[in-house]
Amino acid sequence: MAAFTPDELKDRFRLDVDDVEGGQAGADFLWSDTEVFDYMDEAQRMFVRRTEILRKTHPFSTTLTEIAYTAPIITAVNLDGFITYNPEIIRPLRARMSLAANADPLRIITMEDLDNGFFIRDFGLIFTQDWQTKTGPARFLVTNMQEDQWRLVPIPLIDDTVELTVLHMPLTDVTCDGTALEVTKREDQQIIKMYMKKLAYLKQDADTYDKELSDRFEAEFEKRADERRREVRRTRFRHQGMRYGGIEF
Repeated sequence: MAAFTPDELKDRFRLDVDDVEGGQAGADFLWSDTEVFDYMDEAQRMFVRRTEILRKTHPFSTTLTEIAYTAPIITAVNLDGFITYNPEIIRPLRARMSLAANADPLRIITMEDLDNGFFIRDFGLIFTQDWQTKTGPARFLVTNMQEDQWRLVPIPLIDDTVELTVLHMPLTDVTCDGTALEVTKREDQQIIKMYMKKLAYLKQDADTYDKELSDRFEAEFEKRADERRREVRRTRFRHQGMRYGGIEF
């Protein structure tokens, strides 16, 4: 079945909460159209963050999956290797340098992983005690050194492009029927609708506020969203590789 449009999902929300009277939209409804679309936008974002269901791979959606890297001028105060990523990215799944002679994917790791020693590769050992100042072709993508930035290690000395596969948040706000939902399966949109009800029953109005009912819809949302997350992970990550020193191969 085709996905609901925002307007169709709004109408189904109104039917569920018995908010169908009032003629022209927003005139006599308990929740205005603007409020319902705000709930829909927040609910979609919550569902996506909970399930990590949205995924993009280079060369698609290059605002998410492509980051230009400019090599630093090597001085004492300009030796960084940082790249700024799109804030709608939840986390990267795969990364590679476009122009580097070694086309192997970068290892996506944390700075604690690098601080804790060395990593085994087919050709031997890579010692990383001096990783913060080491220059050369990038081998690692460090994800937790700096807010809104990742770090390439070693620091590449030539300009390049980082190509990514990422999990991400919705890229557009839900504001009207002209903006399609990015979560496109109807069964997922039904879960989104549960969170819309959770938000709706927290509206500070004598005719709408019902904390107990809001909590019930929140609990049902969490249960079904967690089930959906497990399903997504089962289909997406069928193979679990071997691990060496905290790094998955």
